[in-house]
Order: sequence, then C-alpha cells, then structure tokens
Amino acid sequence: MRNPARERSRNLNREVWESPSVYGGEDVNDALNLKNPQDYPSREAYQQDVVKAVQVLMRLGIMDNPSADLTGSLDSILEKLQEDELAIYGRKRSKQEIIADLKQVNSEIVELDREIADLEWQIALKKAEISVNEAS
Repeated sequence: MRNPARERSRNLNREVWESPSVYGGEDVNDALNLKNPQDYPSREAYQQDVVKAVQVLMRLGIMDNPSADLTGSLDSILEKLQEDELAIYGRKRSKQEIIADLKQVNSEIVELDREIADLEWQIALKKAEISVNEAS
C-alpha cells in the first residue's frame, strides 16, 4: 500500500539532490535557522525552508546518502554534525557559538565574493586594454 506522506518525503529528497541551485545564494545562517513548524504560515512554507537547509548542508558536504528519505537524511546530518563537533571541539557547542561560526563563514563568503568581483573587473579592464592596443 502506498504511503502518500512517505512519497512526498522521497520527492522532496529527490528535489534536493537534483536541484541545480544548492541554496539559491541565500544567507547560510538564514537557511539553517529554521523556526518552529507552527510559526510558519503553511506546511509548504516550512517544507521549503527544510529543503533549503538540507541543500545548504549538502553543499557543505554533510549529507552522504542521496537514497535516504528526508527524515533519515536529517537524522544522518544531525548525527554527523554531532560527531564532527565532538571531534573538533571536544564538546557540544552552544547554539550561540554555532550561529557565530555561521555568521563568520557568511562574512568570509561575502568578502570572497567581493574579491572575485574585483578580479573579474581587473580581467575585463586588461582585456579592454589589450583590445585597444591590438586595434592601434
């Protein structure tokens, strides 16, 4: 007998793994900062945020089993995060410490994006300079 809830979970999981855009350029902290399910205007809005969070975790290389359903994947993610946390810090970190790390990573990403934009601008400038010199 088919279980519609299980099928939806599998479909959501499949969407996450097949999505070309891993997290749509959103703030990592925002994507991982899920509210309580009852705080969302609809179940679909909550599911979308869960999918975004899973996509971020996948991009960070945390999920390793694309065949697992969403619940199993989230359990696997939490287990891996806890193992990594104990291995790195020797203890379980507080939510505030984790959020501070996420903010730091996000600011580093923003800075790298600026550096990339600056390098792209310099490359375009050099190409224009070469083009002008060749035309002369």
